[in-house]
Amino acid sequence: MRYQIADIYIQENLAWDDLIARHRSEIPQLKLMLGDVLRRRRVIGEDTRAGVDHLCTEMSHHEESMALIRERLALQQAYLQRRSGHDLSYDSDSLIRQNSLREEVRDARRIFIDLKCEMLNYLSIIA
Repeated sequence: MRYQIADIYIQENLAWDDLIARHRSEIPQLKLMLGDVLRRRRVIGEDTRAGVDHLCTEMSHHEESMALIRERLALQQAYLQRRSGHDLSYDSDSLIRQNSLREEVRDARRIFIDLKCEMLNYLSIIA
């Protein structure tokens, strides 16, 4: 079992990479939804424009953050693939990196869901 830790982490990272990729692919669609609402409105107040700009900026920042997480996942994957079949039980660096990635993905997922909910709530108010 000790030798399967790298393989388990590799599978875990593949699932995370897929999750992050799906979230990143949704962000442009969310921005388009905001843009469509603004285009259909005849009168756009400054507060509405500021709210949309804020949401778009937050989405862009999160998109960049998720790209960095994917880069770190790729580095961890490369390391784990080199170590596949070896005993990682005593390799504290890989365990620490894996735990760190786990926290980053969990936080990115929470932020994405919060941001999407905030955007949908905002659309329900301004639409």
